Amino acid sequence: MATPDQTDAPSTRWQFIDASNNSRTNLTQVKRHVMQEYMRHKKEAVKATATRNPPSVEKDREIVPPQDSHSAIEEPDCDWLPDTSDPSIPPTSHETIPLNISPLTKTPGQFTFSTYDFDDLSPQSHGFLVDWSSVPTRSSVPTTPLEPSKSPRTIMSAARTDPFNSLPIPLDRAGQELFDFYVNDMPACSYGSQFRSPEAHNWYTDVFVPEAMKGPVAFQNMILVHAANTWAWVRNETETSNTLLHRDRALTMLREHFTKNPQDISDVAIISCLSAAALEDFDPRAGHKEISWVHMRAAREMIRARGGPAAFANTRLGMLINWQDYILSGYETHGSSFHFERDPPLKIRSVENPKHSHIYSTPSPPSSASSVWSDYAPCPESSVTLHPAQTMTPIEEIKLQCEEFLDFLRRCEQLALYQRENPESCDPARHTVVSETSLLTQILAAPPGARFTASGGRKQMVARLTAIMMLNAALWDYRYTPIHGSTFLKTLEQSMIDSEVSMNGSVEAILQILIGCNDGSVARWATGSEGTVAPTLPEGMPDFTQYSPTATSPSARPWFVGRMLKIAKRLGADSWHRINDFLFSCLTLRVSEPNVSTWEAGLRREILDAPLTNYVMPSLTV
Repeated sequence: MATPDQTDAPSTRWQFIDASNNSRTNLTQVKRHVMQEYMRHKKEAVKATATRNPPSVEKDREIVPPQDSHSAIEEPDCDWLPDTSDPSIPPTSHETIPLNISPLTKTPGQFTFSTYDFDDLSPQSHGFLVDWSSVPTRSSVPTTPLEPSKSPRTIMSAARTDPFNSLPIPLDRAGQELFDFYVNDMPACSYGSQFRSPEAHNWYTDVFVPEAMKGPVAFQNMILVHAANTWAWVRNETETSNTLLHRDRALTMLREHFTKNPQDISDVAIISCLSAAALEDFDPRAGHKEISWVHMRAAREMIRARGGPAAFANTRLGMLINWQDYILSGYETHGSSFHFERDPPLKIRSVENPKHSHIYSTPSPPSSASSVWSDYAPCPESSVTLHPAQTMTPIEEIKLQCEEFLDFLRRCEQLALYQRENPESCDPARHTVVSETSLLTQILAAPPGARFTASGGRKQMVARLTAIMMLNAALWDYRYTPIHGSTFLKTLEQSMIDSEVSMNGSVEAILQILIGCNDGSVARWATGSEGTVAPTLPEGMPDFTQYSPTATSPSARPWFVGRMLKIAKRLGADSWHRINDFLFSCLTLRVSEPNVSTWEAGLRREILDAPLTNYVMPSLTV
């Protein structure tokens, strides 16, 4: 008779195979191997049973139990499994094998934490006993099981075991538990305790794990060391033997990699440096922020050597770079620290001073004189002497970016005032999606949610302002094409619903969605409620030149917002929150009068007086 381990093995392995992103042909061959192995075990069990109790065997052959929700696969006869050695069978025929994979379920309440302790509440957790009567209910949102027709994509199952040694690093039992913790429990640390369903927005399975799979150094630096340290941090422990072990392994592997490959600028090299920077930045102990920036500088130089933002457009790695660039707790001025391009542009948009122009005038079209790019003209309060990018001093770069930041604030204000006074100039969705009762507004206006690591509050604070900057920037892009602006907002709102951000209210998830730059298709939203087609698209085109003179797509938006955020990080708490509230009022069309002109001089002074480098931004030190 088969042991419980033998009986459960096929289910576990099917789940792991379905989680893979390999081609269907390869997966079919692996499934066939597992099925044949399973049937061999089954036949051996039947023979053993027949020897002990032959009437029992006949009864088992006559009665076929119905398939229930707990059975992993049907028990078909081996005769219909194709012979892998037969070249006459085309690969596509493998896909017709009638496999019945059971849905993978999770226990409600899995991601429930207490402030001073952490428990892995998953059914397959190792070594933990949970008193369910003492677990507080944090959410009434039910767990949504995966449907049989859907593949889990490494979620909830691939981390449990690695039967085919397909991970970049062979894992022992302790390593498997860390991988399991990273995939199944750490999302709750990032998105809140209401994170439950496999359908929920989850960069761990969508971005972090796939990127970490690119090599052993990336896997160690992104997953194992982060999991070991987070495991300790959620228990209010700063260092354990396990964290020391994985930190030493990560650093050793990174050092050995660059010793052997000193000029490496591959994905693995960039991912590993970004992950090392994040780990040190999250560490609350003194001295680790400085180490973080050593890794970040190395990653920035590799990104430049690869071609800058253009080389990472519409890629997972590009999204990861922007996220890491945002969440660092401070800022550093070391060479050209604002741009990821090797030769950053030395021009910013020139606009008329609001004091001498009619603020309610419609934003000028791209071809007009006030919208073209011209050489930077310094304001009376600031003097900037431009030099080639290679010789620009940090102070000159900060002054340049400060003016671009203030110009961005003026644009947001100008557009909001115009659209507020001229509602017919924009699509109705511009008003409804950001209304007081809308999902987007409620999440962006909500106070920080409960998180389970010390960096959780800071990440929400940064994510909120960054998301609001991203939204305002996008609305400027589409100011001449209202239907595109409407499409952008509706697409975002639908993404929040589809990925269950509407349930957990995670502002980090909103920012991550925005980083993806999926502004949506006009065709999807152009049909009216009665099936009629919306009015003909306006002749104007989206205008992305606020990001650079040659920008033609929203992919440049996250990099631009990163530069704006680096300036905002130089502000103290009062100014930070003033900027946050101001941009939020622009987004929601609640701004009633010009504000930037009255306090831009004070902002400029605060920005330029801040230290050149500050590893903990001033707004966090209050």
